[in-house]
Amino acid sequence: MTDQEEIKSIRDAIKEKKAEWVAVENKLTRMSSEKRKNLLGYLPETEEEKAKLRGGEEKKVDIALGELGVAPSSWDWRNSRGGLNWTTPVKDQCNCGSCVAFGALGALECQLKILRNNSIINPDFSEAHIFFCSNRQCFRGDPRYGWGSSAALAYLRDNGAPDEACFRYPCPTSNLACNTCSDWQQRATKITGWKDISSREDMKSWISTRGPLITGFTVYDDFFSYGGGVYRHVWGGVAGGHCVTVVGYNDTDQCWICKNSWGVGWGESGYFRIRYGDSGIDSSMSGIEGIYKRGWENGKRVIGLWAINENRNVWAYIQDLGWRKLANDSDNITINLLKQLAHAKATSRNINIYEDGIEGGTIYIKQVYVW
Repeated sequence: MTDQEEIKSIRDAIKEKKAEWVAVENKLTRMSSEKRKNLLGYLPETEEEKAKLRGGEEKKVDIALGELGVAPSSWDWRNSRGGLNWTTPVKDQCNCGSCVAFGALGALECQLKILRNNSIINPDFSEAHIFFCSNRQCFRGDPRYGWGSSAALAYLRDNGAPDEACFRYPCPTSNLACNTCSDWQQRATKITGWKDISSREDMKSWISTRGPLITGFTVYDDFFSYGGGVYRHVWGGVAGGHCVTVVGYNDTDQCWICKNSWGVGWGESGYFRIRYGDSGIDSSMSGIEGIYKRGWENGKRVIGLWAINENRNVWAYIQDLGWRKLANDSDNITINLLKQLAHAKATSRNINIYEDGIEGGTIYIKQVYVW
């Protein structure tokens, strides 16, 4: 069947089943069915595998009623808080089954902006690092093909993800080694853990109060031709599993809003909407519980300093980062840090700082270098 014949069959099925989305010809529909499958790579994990990756704890899928509050009828992190965009740009995984790396880091990047309450920053973590340095590979037939979302989250907890410049994503045409930077551990951002959620209402509450979720779902042949609207499966067989970042939902349209990793030329500028319950999209989703902040931030300015008449309670407001507390292990440490920061502020000098803490909580400045 040619791609034009396939598109016509899908459009006929959409019309027959009164679905509310459009099928279009694109770079994916022009691929062979085997090449399309390389774009997938999500491998569902058993509950036993998930528990082992979490460290042996029991399955946690439902949030206590009232913990997150009642969700609004719609939410979209591209515009729902203050009309600002809290997501990061859509990326392209190219012809590689690395979707789990993109789905997980799409959530991490957005969550970091939310926790810092700064929609302007653009964190960009290395999908190539967490994928290839976990000994995963792109292409079907290789025993290292594919990944599960819990395995990716466990990697982010145990090792973290460095910035994109550490190991730039190369659009692989063959299997790759872990060709990452030598100081990646000092540049890595880690998560504290994650929670699996099975209740649709809890998923909405989490998204609207805490941030995006990560999910895997079944991709059918018709999904590759998605060009807009609220997708539901109408035609074709199973192509494989796929992982994406869920950035919102809409009860009026009965759909989830998802960020994909097939470039901005696919779907709705790289996003898609999918009907609740379709293709297993909401059988389970995962949310990042917290983000460690430990490492150097370079080339910043001191915006403000604050202290109160309490023992070693001194804070600095750092450009792009917000308030940071000065390490308070001893009087000498706190006073020395304050002197350096005050000097940098008075002379409009740049600083490098070493931080340690949890985003959204207290982050301590441990070291300062003024230049």
